[in-house]
Amino acid sequence: MRRKLIATVLILGLLALAGCGGTSGRPAAGSGSGNEPIKIGFVGGLTGPLAEYTTEAKQALDWKVDEINQKGGVLGRPIKMIYSDTKIDPQSARQAVERMVTSDKVVAIIGDYFSPNTAAFLPLLDQYQVPAVSPNSNATNITTSGSKYIFRVVHSSLLEAETLAHYAVEKKGHQTFVILGGSDGFSKANGDAFANALKTMGKGRLLGYDSYDRGTTKDFTNLLLKYKDQHPDAIFLAGGLADGALIAKQARDLGIKAQLYGSNAQARPGFFQIAGPAAVGTILINDYPGDATGADKYAEPGTKAFIKEFQAHFNKVPNYDDAHAVDSLMLIVQSIEAAKSTKGSDLREQLLKVKDWQGAVGNRRILPNGDSRATIYMIQIQPDGKWTVIDSVKDDGK
Repeated sequence: MRRKLIATVLILGLLALAGCGGTSGRPAAGSGSGNEPIKIGFVGGLTGPLAEYTTEAKQALDWKVDEINQKGGVLGRPIKMIYSDTKIDPQSARQAVERMVTSDKVVAIIGDYFSPNTAAFLPLLDQYQVPAVSPNSNATNITTSGSKYIFRVVHSSLLEAETLAHYAVEKKGHQTFVILGGSDGFSKANGDAFANALKTMGKGRLLGYDSYDRGTTKDFTNLLLKYKDQHPDAIFLAGGLADGALIAKQARDLGIKAQLYGSNAQARPGFFQIAGPAAVGTILINDYPGDATGADKYAEPGTKAFIKEFQAHFNKVPNYDDAHAVDSLMLIVQSIEAAKSTKGSDLREQLLKVKDWQGAVGNRRILPNGDSRATIYMIQIQPDGKWTVIDSVKDDGK
């Protein structure tokens, strides 16, 4: 009898040990209890070309995490941020995410800020069932990849370009257009969306759609001279900040008076710094009005509350990067609280339930593919280099 009892205990013990191993390959991230920190990863270019944006975001995140922890944390546990500098290197981003998930045991990721970096680690999110919320990756392929664990608090470039095309034709009355953008995926997605919107509307005539190498092209004179004598009503800058600013400057130097439109890639102080007076009057698209004049008229309750709180702490107006970083964090925190869990699949389920959520950027909802919808703002650059909100397009609920 004694031998049978010992054998039974041993068998039960082995079965229990076997059950601990799991089969998904997912490390037990955040499975601790008590006062063990809940770790959230951040991946982004903290040095290099994107540092201007990500260091601002890091400052806002550190402030908000400290505030959360002072109030008791989440589920009675403190939040701890794990930062990784991924520069603009997709391989670094992929390695950083794998390290954070398998070694640091993060429960969610904020990032990346560079769409190719984000695209590089999408398979890992599904492999390990860890959600990521990107504050800035707006390339169309991010949420059409099939990944079930990617979310973002920025509009897709496709939606923004389509919205801008409708605004240019229907609100501003422009009829003839030229699209200039790089040969890269981001520029092409913007340009194609703008061109397709014109075609779908059946309004507006496209005089030309030209591409260039964003990495090497600095002189756009020949491209612009192709269209100077056709006197286009408007030029859409489908590329990035620096190339868009150079096109604006050279267009004005050549006497081209067309209205300039740009994406949120140009909605940064650097655009005016490069283009100078030639940037004045350019209409850009954005989803955060907080650092623009006229924001009081257009900003939603969540944005107004965030600006007030941020100003009280930092004595300055929060910018686009502050707002999107904080929204990324707070969506994750809210999901943990709602799920009463740090399990990735539970967090994903809660993120997909987000509707009418008032964040720093304003009222937001999450779509089934991880995209988000919020109000879109038209901002126009003024002579002092600042911008003014001139119009807004509310989320239509579709």
